[in-house]
Amino acid sequence: MASSLDPPHWVVDLWLRIQQRDHWIQQDFHDQVLQSELRMLQQLQHSEQQIQQQQQQIEQEVKQTETLRQQLARLQEHQHKTDAILHNTRAAAHNARVFRDAAIHGGAHQLRRFVKMAPGRGDLLPGAPAPYSDIPRLSVGEVVPHRFFPANYAALRRWSHRRISELSVLLNDDFGIDGTDNLEERRIKLQRFLADGME
Repeated sequence: MASSLDPPHWVVDLWLRIQQRDHWIQQDFHDQVLQSELRMLQQLQHSEQQIQQQQQQIEQEVKQTETLRQQLARLQEHQHKTDAILHNTRAAAHNARVFRDAAIHGGAHQLRRFVKMAPGRGDLLPGAPAPYSDIPRLSVGEVVPHRFFPANYAALRRWSHRRISELSVLLNDDFGIDGTDNLEERRIKLQRFLADGME
């Protein structure tokens, strides 16, 4: 026989149902939270993959851009050299006519200045004294300044070891001169260079 203090059966049943429902609600909430966290994790992973793909794509584009920049720089360098060769070839043809006709006009006709073809700077020629002033650094394609280039044949015939050496340093070309050449031989080799332009 049930004690008078025990709750009625229907109360116990109701309490058990409430407990069970609370458990289901908590379980359902827990499952929803897990599913939500899983979806967020998947979205984060997907976003991370997209970011990595975008970074890889950007890196590839940067590499391609750098490759194109290097190719363009090489093309420009080649174009500058080609233009310099063409300029000096024409200048040399003009200078050859000036040298050939020097006996007629007294060597006063102007020589055509060269542009720099070889990058860098040359060394002083053997036995040549130090230059009077700083020799400028020219880029390929730049015209030699007037004071470093003989104005005409008559001026070339007066050029010293120092003047020939300064032009040699500036153009980074020794004109075929070696340590055994005297001043007259150096002038002749420089004249040959200015009339040919490709030695």
